[in-house]
Amino acid sequence: MFTPFSESDLHDPNQPPKFFLVARCLYNTVNPKTFIKKMGEFWSNKCRFEVVVSEMHSDIFLLTLACAGDKQRISSGEPWNFFNQLILLHFPTSLQNISKEDFQFAEFWVQTHRLPFLSKSRALAKKVGEWVGEFIEVYEDSFHEGWGSLLRIRVHLDVSQPLMCGKMVSLPRVMDEHWLEFRYENLLVFYFYCGKIGHPFDKCIAFMELVDMGVDPDLLYGPQMIGDKLQFDMSDINASANDQSLNPLLQNIADCAAALQKWHHNKYGSMGRDIAAAHRNSAQLHNVKSSASDHIQQMENADRILDELLEKEELYWHQRARVDWLQSLRWKIGTGANVRCASNPWLPGNTTMTPYFYTGDPSFMVEHYISIHRTWDLRILQTHFGDIDIQRILSIPLSPFPRDDKLIWHHSDSGIYSVKIGYQLAASLETQHEHSSSSTHRQWWNRMWSLRLPKKLKIFLWRFINEALPTAVNLVHRKFSSSNACSLCQCSWKTSGHAIFRCKRAKAVWQQFQYKIHMPNMGNAKGFDIFSYIAAAHNDFELEQIVCLMWSIWSERNKEIHGTKPKPVAVLCSYSASYLAQFHKATTPKHAAAGVSSQAEFSTPPPVLVATRNPQTWRSPLAVCIN
Repeated sequence: MFTPFSESDLHDPNQPPKFFLVARCLYNTVNPKTFIKKMGEFWSNKCRFEVVVSEMHSDIFLLTLACAGDKQRISSGEPWNFFNQLILLHFPTSLQNISKEDFQFAEFWVQTHRLPFLSKSRALAKKVGEWVGEFIEVYEDSFHEGWGSLLRIRVHLDVSQPLMCGKMVSLPRVMDEHWLEFRYENLLVFYFYCGKIGHPFDKCIAFMELVDMGVDPDLLYGPQMIGDKLQFDMSDINASANDQSLNPLLQNIADCAAALQKWHHNKYGSMGRDIAAAHRNSAQLHNVKSSASDHIQQMENADRILDELLEKEELYWHQRARVDWLQSLRWKIGTGANVRCASNPWLPGNTTMTPYFYTGDPSFMVEHYISIHRTWDLRILQTHFGDIDIQRILSIPLSPFPRDDKLIWHHSDSGIYSVKIGYQLAASLETQHEHSSSSTHRQWWNRMWSLRLPKKLKIFLWRFINEALPTAVNLVHRKFSSSNACSLCQCSWKTSGHAIFRCKRAKAVWQQFQYKIHMPNMGNAKGFDIFSYIAAAHNDFELEQIVCLMWSIWSERNKEIHGTKPKPVAVLCSYSASYLAQFHKATTPKHAAAGVSSQAEFSTPPPVLVATRNPQTWRSPLAVCIN
């Protein structure tokens, strides 16, 4: 027997109407108290009335709103995020039990690029919205051709499905098929292999399976899918506020900033264009065959101007490096709640105060790695950090009575900058160049120079670590080349890491190598970061084989670029191992039997015939010792 209830029984007519939304973060759990405080304040500033955020259950939060307008403001402002985690919203209905399965959709503005002239229409916008997700609306201003090839569409996305990066379409009066490119505004963490939002690579089962099988997965997605935010012209809004006088201090700061920018532009702003023009002028004069004195004088003047500009550029980067080196602010860890592990400077070091190798969530704070007993959680550290970074982290003391995190100046014991300490540090830079540029990592340099390798391989490794190899990126920086693309695989960014590890030919060689080397973002990492990562994971013997193979790949690559037939990929590993084995055999000292030699002076052993190529050159052991 059950008792029926009517609608009037479930609502109190004396209570003012309330409006509700339900929210949760995608994939990762959050601190409920922090979420309620931060997001409640944030949404209240966006709405007409205060937004009350409360916890329901299982990381699900209830948003209580005072009017329908505030509900519309929050829903139309998607996507929201909390510490780089996507917040999913759900519109609850009466008598509904809410679970995590109800949170599956989010609204995004999607930009459709590469549209031909006069091809924008409402029908096309709806079609694109249906391809990407569920069409909601189109931004009317984007229909104007003054926007270029861009059409802006509001779409309801299923976050459990991969993003669509584009679509090949056929257009009327266009013979070939046309590729439309999709970009997503305010797109947060998504993985470049599977294209799912909020899905880091260490959580992707398909990616991990390929890595375990020794296959280097190809990334089908990229950062180009992140669209720029829509820029509004605020010059016409609240124009009367411009007539009010600003705070004198703020006005002085603005004037100083403008003056510094003007000075920098006048001194260095046109340096790149001036160097390019001087290069062209000098090349044109040298290409003209003339022995006239005026022509020779013009060539000398052009070369002198070019030398002065190059020296000026070198001085600029040298001074900028000094300033960057002196700007050594880092976080002193208290609670660790305000410091991001991946991006904020918080590790001890003179130049690099961020982790060399980090596989955790980029939104994790340092407090995530501190236990309740105020000690470093070594188990989690070993999961997300490399050995070098773990040593740096363990050197940071933790107080049993934590205070707030604060920024300190790293080169002072007190953490406070003073002119005296700054002058002493600047003066020490004069002698800094007498030593290695990475003297703080002396243990790595000592290990590198102690490897049993030929001198030319050690020099190659030193140049690789110091970014001194003639890669396309370095040649463009030195104005010797105009393209930074790889000439073999046409990659748009040829660094030393790409040339030796990520190029198509190099990847085929490493797949046959006995030691698997996989470092995230190796193509864009610095040489020292790659070396320290490899050195931390391998002993000296393995490191020697890896360096020898790196040198072999670089040498054969240069042969192929300059028109010489390189060694086949299948034999490069065996060639490298044979080359290193021959060097070890040639440099291994031959130990003489010291005891036998000393006894031979007092007694004459019986002669022993030894088979040699020339029997006439045989001598007895006694004769050898006496001689």
